[in-house]
Amino acid sequence: MNNYSVLDLLTLLGAVGLFLYGMKVMSEGLQKVAGDRMRTILSAMTRNRFSGVATGVLITALIQSSSASTVMVVSFVNAGLMSLQQSMAVIMGANVGTTFTAWIIAIFGVKVNVGALAVPFIAVAVLLLFSKSSRSKSIGEFIIGFSFLFMGLGMISANVPELDANTLEFLADYSNHGFASVLLFIFVGLVITMIIQSSAATFAIVLVMSTKGWIGFDMACAAVLGSNIGTTITPVLASLSANQTAKKAALGHFLFNLFGTGGLPLTDDLFLAALAGGALMALGIGLVFRGGGTTGGSDIVTKFLRLKYKHVKTGSVFLAVDSVVVVLSAIIFHDIEVALYAALSLVVSATVLDRVLYGTDEAKLVYIISDKGDEIADVLMSRLDVGVTYLEGQGAYTGNDKKVLMCAAHKRAFPRIREVVTDVDDVAFMIVSSAQEIFGEGFKNHRSGDL
Repeated sequence: MNNYSVLDLLTLLGAVGLFLYGMKVMSEGLQKVAGDRMRTILSAMTRNRFSGVATGVLITALIQSSSASTVMVVSFVNAGLMSLQQSMAVIMGANVGTTFTAWIIAIFGVKVNVGALAVPFIAVAVLLLFSKSSRSKSIGEFIIGFSFLFMGLGMISANVPELDANTLEFLADYSNHGFASVLLFIFVGLVITMIIQSSAATFAIVLVMSTKGWIGFDMACAAVLGSNIGTTITPVLASLSANQTAKKAALGHFLFNLFGTGGLPLTDDLFLAALAGGALMALGIGLVFRGGGTTGGSDIVTKFLRLKYKHVKTGSVFLAVDSVVVVLSAIIFHDIEVALYAALSLVVSATVLDRVLYGTDEAKLVYIISDKGDEIADVLMSRLDVGVTYLEGQGAYTGNDKKVLMCAAHKRAFPRIREVVTDVDDVAFMIVSSAQEIFGEGFKNHRSGDL
């Protein structure tokens, strides 16, 4: 680190330039060589979310670099060969596939260097450049861009300040400061990965530090999660010279990895964790439901049952489905205490989920019986803009016909309705009840009942 010179810094900047130039050449080559056939193949590989995720897992597991696979996805989007939705599925798969590299390092201690094949690729590409076929020339341009891209990645890794486990041994002194240590090691993992351009290399460093006992499992996890954020710098760099859609794909990759660190424990108190975890989980599931999707877990069953039993609220169905899981877990693992905490979290989740889906503004249904019904109705409609419906009524004791006013209003508007009725007729008879849901103009859309 002390011997890092200005020349090394300029070499590093040149490596970044080579990477960006390779990205540009590869995208231009793709645009020239790719016709409907290439677009058809990519569409088939990403025809739905599951196949897109599987494609991302497979590609990343083969080349052992989530950064490289994500950069290729960004280039496909930039070339118009892949939509933003398709790219996000592949990127999510790449985040799963990159764990294959971690397992190889953990078990065998080896990693494939794709950049070593760059120069042989260029040898093949140059021959294609001198071909008479324009298609062959375009393929040559694509291969050269692909080679430059990986050469740039390799040179970036080779010319950054040297960081290894021994250099970072001092971090062991900062691993016992609670949540502050967690944030510190997330930041460390993020910075190391941004510098050395390899989350797998960061994992190897963390593995050594953990094996030597310098840091515990929790701090190691925090560093790995931080490296998962740091690895997004590569596709972000690649998107700088790309179009707007490719930039969105890179941003989606960053946000996906950023929010992936949300599982860190904020407290050791199981009661508080159950309350906060239940509320946050329901908030996320509710937003996914409102968008018409699922998270791929037990909420699929919840949504399916909700379609069949529309009279039951989603929160109640969610509570019933996940309660089965909690009960089975308690039986299998013989841990009643944890099961009770889980049950508490489910109750909170069900309550918050209904609030997210159906809102918190409970409506009031008001029936007004008065000899001054017409006057009350006029004031309610003109002053408060509250709709009023006349119902024909008859007093059982007097036998007199009377108009019954019925109006529905949001809970916050009821005090003003009561004030108007009292001002016009202080002996009016009022019946007030709570309405769970009201659909129509001024209230909920009829489609919201399907959530």
